[in-house]
Amino acid sequence: MWAVYNELYKVFKTTDRQSILPFSDIAHVLHMYIVTDNESFLAFPERMNAMIDMCQVTLQV
Repeated sequence: MWAVYNELYKVFKTTDRQSILPFSDIAHVLHMYIVTDNESFLAFPERMNAMIDMCQVTLQV
């Protein structure tokens, strides 16, 4: 399950600013990762950092 999260983050980060993967399209999926397995989400700081980074990038666009 978390391998998909990592790939989703990679795709989000590797697309250019013009065709960025819309955060609104993946927000529900990201929410489910946090709600469904929040202990595992919080156990690995890189997962939280990825989430924060996606939010920051979205707000800067």
